[in-house]
Amino acid sequence: MINAYTPFAASLSRIFQMDVKNIDSNEVLQKSFDELLSLPWSLFQTNTSFSFIKENNEFKPVRQNTNSETCAKCKIDDSGHCLCKTAFSLKEITFCNNERQHFQIGKVNLKESGHYCVPLIWQDEMYGIFILNANQDLVQNDFEIEFFKAATNAIANIVGNKRFEEELQIKAQKQNVLNQKLFAQSLEIDQKNLEIEEYNKKLLALNEELSEKKIIIEKAHKNILSSIEYAKTIQDALLTSKELINSWISEYFIFFKPKEKVSGDFYYINKLDDNLIFAVGDCTGHGVPGSFLTVLGITYLQDIVKRRETYNPGEMLNMLRQRIKEIFKSFGSNNRNGLDIALCSINTKTNVLQYAGANNPLYIIRNNELIEYKATRSPIGFYPVERTFENNVINLENDDLIYIFSDGFQDQFSGNNNAKFTPKRFRKMLLDIHKMPLPKQEEIITDTLQQWQNDIAQLDDITIMALKWEM
Repeated sequence: MINAYTPFAASLSRIFQMDVKNIDSNEVLQKSFDELLSLPWSLFQTNTSFSFIKENNEFKPVRQNTNSETCAKCKIDDSGHCLCKTAFSLKEITFCNNERQHFQIGKVNLKESGHYCVPLIWQDEMYGIFILNANQDLVQNDFEIEFFKAATNAIANIVGNKRFEEELQIKAQKQNVLNQKLFAQSLEIDQKNLEIEEYNKKLLALNEELSEKKIIIEKAHKNILSSIEYAKTIQDALLTSKELINSWISEYFIFFKPKEKVSGDFYYINKLDDNLIFAVGDCTGHGVPGSFLTVLGITYLQDIVKRRETYNPGEMLNMLRQRIKEIFKSFGSNNRNGLDIALCSINTKTNVLQYAGANNPLYIIRNNELIEYKATRSPIGFYPVERTFENNVINLENDDLIYIFSDGFQDQFSGNNNAKFTPKRFRKMLLDIHKMPLPKQEEIITDTLQQWQNDIAQLDDITIMALKWEM
């Protein structure tokens, strides 16, 4: 009896001593199964046996040494369950007869034919199964059954450990790949951080440079604003004061609305002897450039008036043009800088008004009628075809309303339809309000401009002078 069991003990020893270092779990299972099948079993037909192993929740054949009819008696379905379900549920060796009846070992009718289902279980999980056909005229052999149980348990542990080792290796490989990716990302992040640090240094240097330039610009801006404010002070000083105007004229208004801080428009009023001289000028440009020209215009006009050489506005404009041309020519310039102007002179004794205009007309409203005195179509300054400024002589009547102005109001665009106000609308507005007191007229003109502009910015300087003549 001892000699009969020796091959079994030797086989189990070889299974335990198997070198599994360089083979995978499937090969371990196959070699172990082959080792068992090499033994002289009385219970099994080793030539008609096969085994399955579980991979990705499916049982796949590892070794098959049987025909299709045997496989059909105990196959693996799509859900991964053996049709010999008793072996799965009990996790023990079971016997399945050819009528698909299942029995635990020890409850087998030895006269029946069938096959054994031997589960491979490791850590309470079944991951493989052996299928072995029973010998005909089956004889119960307790030693073989117990040995097979012990052998399959040993194989289950060896294969289970191998599979666990393989899983660890796979995880280690994945972790290694992940570590390499993380290392590469870390290097990339370090590079980006260096780039960001360098960029931040450049930004800091740029911010410092911008801060310095901002201080310079703010200082320059402050100086410019101070200069403009001072220029406004000079311009205001050159414009005739309200105190003087009130001493010469009883009822009047001057609507003076520069586009910017300083204006390219100006008004002028003076009285010498019995002559009241007044004008509205519109210099080339607006803002600071225009304001420089207003200084020249007011200064030269004042000098011409004070000389008392003439009170004829046409002659005075010819003289003013010559002075403007000389100042620009003396600096080597033959440009188009100059001004448009409406200039009037009233003899307060005779009530005779003389008017001459450089592009800017004169309006007089008398007896509900607006009378327009057209200007000479030539500016004060250089012009391709210069014309002598025509002097108009007008006998004033009591309550005549006299209007002179720049073109800023008429040329203002509307925020509603993007159209200009136009001279026609301007004349109609004056006619509509002429019966009202002059201060009230100025209020209406202010409101009309605001409504017309809406959200459109003012485009030019605007000046309107109006006075009522009383005899």
